[in-house]
Amino acid sequence: MAITILNVPMRTIYKIRLENAKKIAASFKNRAAFADAIDRQPTQVSRFMGKNPTKPIGDDTAALIEKSLGLEEGFLDRPGPDSEYRGYRNNLYGSASDRQRAIADTVADELLRMPLEEAERLRQAMELLRGPNTRKD
Repeated sequence: MAITILNVPMRTIYKIRLENAKKIAASFKNRAAFADAIDRQPTQVSRFMGKNPTKPIGDDTAALIEKSLGLEEGFLDRPGPDSEYRGYRNNLYGSASDRQRAIADTVADELLRMPLEEAERLRQAMELLRGPNTRKD
């Protein structure tokens, strides 16, 4: 059963990890190349992200994938741009144009992948660019 927060259904961490791992694996030539990159056998990878996975991607496996691929810790745990949050974001955008929404989605997705310190520096720079006479939310 999905948990709902702010009227947004929350997926389990295992489903989020699986979706993210599949997206990453799709960037490799094939599943065997992905398995090699994370120092696992293809059969091991199939257990947690095959057609009918029999095991979830636990903390240790998620950490292994992130470390092996040079990803930030917790990267696999972040909902992707096609998550249920998209509907929540759309409510936030109000009357924004489709182009503004696309830009906001791209920026938000990139911010979620940045280290926190880098994202904070970007926020501070945006405040400077916005100037003192503009609306702050």
